[in-house]
Amino acid sequence: MEGKVKLDLIEQHVIDFVRKLRADKKLRQEDIAYIIGVKASFIGNVENIGNPAKYNLKHINVFADHFGLSPKDFLPTSALIEKNGAFPGVTEDEDMEQTADELVEKDGREEKQKKREKR
Repeated sequence: MEGKVKLDLIEQHVIDFVRKLRADKKLRQEDIAYIIGVKASFIGNVENIGNPAKYNLKHINVFADHFGLSPKDFLPTSALIEKNGAFPGVTEDEDMEQTADELVEKDGREEKQKKREKR
């Protein structure tokens, strides 16, 4: 069964950024592969929407060094969340007892409590 593989939005963003960088620099897939030390077929797989291959943090770090960029330049300026509001990678039937906001709020309360206990 061949078709689209569902990548998280952030994964697709990185792939698109590298593809644009490659095009802007007039580089071939083979050139990009050489930079990060992989076979050219890996780059083809990453750029193929039907393949689950993707760049990892080590790849991003090497790209950043090679092109004189920061690794953060490969990432979006804000979080990319699926339209339905679900956390990427989490199926709808999984129980999400706490949202990220609730966790941050809870951590803040716990930190204040620890400070009070130290006094």
